[in-house]
Amino acid sequence: MKINFHIERLILDDLLLKQHQREELKINAAAELSRLLQSDGLGSGIQSGNHFRVISKDLVPDSGKADPSHLGRMVAQAIYRSMNK
Repeated sequence: MKINFHIERLILDDLLLKQHQREELKINAAAELSRLLQSDGLGSGIQSGNHFRVISKDLVPDSGKADPSHLGRMVAQAIYRSMNK
């Protein structure tokens, strides 16, 4: 099965990242989401083509500083959880 997904908008408030850090976050988020989809599959809601929103206040540490690789994985996991509700 081939899966195409498009993330229209990703907003991470109060997080200051340089351009290379944004790219690192994006690459790690895509890799983790691909891994989750391959290992655990899709939920029935997303299989029918539904749109969904991800809202999580627990992604970024209080300090506002986070490793872009780790944050990318956390973002992907939040997206995946929302897809499978």
